[in-house]
Amino acid sequence: METFNNPYIGKKVLVLGAGLSGVGASELLLNSGAFVTLTDLKREEDLDSSLNKINGRKNLILHLGGHVPHDFTENEIIVISPGVPSDHELILEGKRYGSKVISELELAFSFFSGRIIGITGTNGKTTTTTLTGEIFKVHSRFVSSVAGNIGFPLTTAVLENSRQDYIITEVSSFQLENIFLFKVYAGTVLNVEPDHMDRYRTVDEYAEVKGRLFNNQGEADWIVLNLDDRFHDRFKNSTPANAIPFSTLKVLETGLWIDSGKVCINIPELNIRDDNFIELSSLKLRGRHNYENILPSIAFGLIAGIPKEEQVPVLKSFSGLPHRIEFAGRIRGAEFYNDSKATNVSAVVRALEMFAAEKIVLILGGSDKNLDFTPLLEPVRNSVFHLILIGETSAKLEKVFKNQVPYIKAGSMEDAVENGYSFVKDGGVVLLSPACASFDWFSNYKARGDAFKRAVTDLKNRVGDEG
Repeated sequence: METFNNPYIGKKVLVLGAGLSGVGASELLLNSGAFVTLTDLKREEDLDSSLNKINGRKNLILHLGGHVPHDFTENEIIVISPGVPSDHELILEGKRYGSKVISELELAFSFFSGRIIGITGTNGKTTTTTLTGEIFKVHSRFVSSVAGNIGFPLTTAVLENSRQDYIITEVSSFQLENIFLFKVYAGTVLNVEPDHMDRYRTVDEYAEVKGRLFNNQGEADWIVLNLDDRFHDRFKNSTPANAIPFSTLKVLETGLWIDSGKVCINIPELNIRDDNFIELSSLKLRGRHNYENILPSIAFGLIAGIPKEEQVPVLKSFSGLPHRIEFAGRIRGAEFYNDSKATNVSAVVRALEMFAAEKIVLILGGSDKNLDFTPLLEPVRNSVFHLILIGETSAKLEKVFKNQVPYIKAGSMEDAVENGYSFVKDGGVVLLSPACASFDWFSNYKARGDAFKRAVTDLKNRVGDEG
């Protein structure tokens, strides 16, 4: 690959975490002339097959099945994967010995000459990133790609083409903890709600890390600003970039907003105005949480010079992503929805809003992220017919909902689905929207959602569907 800006040539670099992100980082570093040690607690046979891409490469050392302490003190740079906490004792030891700790974002940025569009937030990152990428695809003048927590790390996107015009990337708070020069040409924090309280002491600290997305921006850059989020003033005041506001709740003078069932646009900086851009009824994505994803996606396209007319077919055809209020089947009168990606309280509240008129059985619970579940009490009491509690947090959730909402506990996803069906088989919705991570029973939220869908299919095969 080209090395027009290569601060890593000849450097000794430790890459912590041998998943997709770590393998991508290692490959980029090896191609750049670095001496790389890749380490992971997992054994080689338990890791993703992507490791085969670099296994056996010159200047690569693999330390798998456990960490070697001197790796953290003998390497000049440590690249950490998103799942590795920055306060890990071995990382802190490396810092004491003078190692510089960076994220995959920082590494990739060193080798990229194009523009980065960065999308972060508690909820909606992947949907917004994917939709924005689809909008950019229709404009043939650009070479662009989509990266992030979608099986395609930013380092891999840069490896494939370091001189493409745009990379649209999903960004997590974990990745933003260790950036220095990383900069987005345009970015948004979609929303900030309590999440990852096992990693951050307060929501304010979590928001501060999210806001680092706008570090290093200049006056020629852009921030797309959600005026419905309580931290929007903080983000706006943190950057000299041009601001395009948006709201799904208020009519604005400038920016993007919703009025009378349609999207309205007024961006004087781009000389664009349209008070009737697109009817919400023409979109496959429904619900306020999805409109919060659609408005910034439109804005990013306009910033890049993609005519609004070219965006319309994409907006009308985009139907969303798996595990996000995904229809999973119907058995007699019961409809099943997989919202496994709802790993925090605010995501569950948004899902309940979608089914406000329905008789809802909510499957709730999973592994604990130290979240406060009491804000769920009122929405659940108002909307939910019956609760089914699962996983590690079931006892914690029981304390919140006891004597407030009818509930049972289920020992497996199959039990949860079968019990849910029994409550609403004559008409209603069984909604998996857990408000928790998945790591108690499953490897990730996708595996949890897939287990839910399999359980629905198996139950349907046993019960039959009478319409």
